[in-house]
Amino acid sequence: MHILNKTAAVLVVLIAAGTPMVADAQAAPARAAGAQAKSAYVAYHDISSAQHAERSTTLRAQGFTLGTLSVSAGPRYAAVWVKGRADSPWVIPPGPYQALHQDMSDKEYQRRFVHYTAHGYQPKVVTATGSGASATFAALFVKARGAFEVRHGLRPNQLSVRNIRARAKGMWPTSIDVYGSAADPLYVAVWSVNPNPKGRIWKLTTDMTPTQYNAEFQRRVDSGFRLTSIAVSPWGTYTAVWFTDDSLATTSWHSYSGMSAAGYQKRFNELKAKGFYPSQVNSENGIYAAVWDVWR
Repeated sequence: MHILNKTAAVLVVLIAAGTPMVADAQAAPARAAGAQAKSAYVAYHDISSAQHAERSTTLRAQGFTLGTLSVSAGPRYAAVWVKGRADSPWVIPPGPYQALHQDMSDKEYQRRFVHYTAHGYQPKVVTATGSGASATFAALFVKARGAFEVRHGLRPNQLSVRNIRARAKGMWPTSIDVYGSAADPLYVAVWSVNPNPKGRIWKLTTDMTPTQYNAEFQRRVDSGFRLTSIAVSPWGTYTAVWFTDDSLATTSWHSYSGMSAAGYQKRFNELKAKGFYPSQVNSENGIYAAVWDVWR
């Protein structure tokens, strides 16, 4: 298994730190026999709500679906949109099967949740920033079947309890983010059915300092785990979901944390050239963390 890196130092490149990233990568043709259309992805970060809304409308019209999303203070948005990867667990069909909402208050997010779940949708990605009445949510709802569980406003002990219950039901965390304050950390999480209940082992670690996270990363990797989700808190700690799966033993991946906006851009460019794409990205207060998987 090929794995890079524990954590990235802040990088300096010839791009202004606030410059949005817009990258359109044409990947190799889909592996299905006779497939003609090429896969593609579009990524951007550190953009305003208006810019994110505009690009979301344009990309959806072009047949892209949202793969990962993060909202941070501002609010500012980071996202990756994909097309032509029907085999990917991150991709769902375009059109009426997905609904994306941004800049929601706690109450507005709850209202949207009730509406969409009543119509057969499930939250795929939920991200949040801020605290109290100023908390801001963004979410992607998809038309899907199967068991799931979603909770927001969870304090650490509540998250632990929900995690235990989800594991007992054969589910695992597929989306997680941290908001609130260091004195009162809050979590929003989505648990979905574990696709390989006998062969997939997963762990959730929370609120780690950069030093603690580095040590945890090394320990998990040495034990055969890989990182699937990472969230940066407003106070600079890390929450992560790790897993080991016998069906993915040879899958290559990369992960970097502690990146500036420019540092993320640089890593993106380097890994794109090597055939990787950011399957998950999260940021807060200008600090980025991301996981890259093989584009196929």
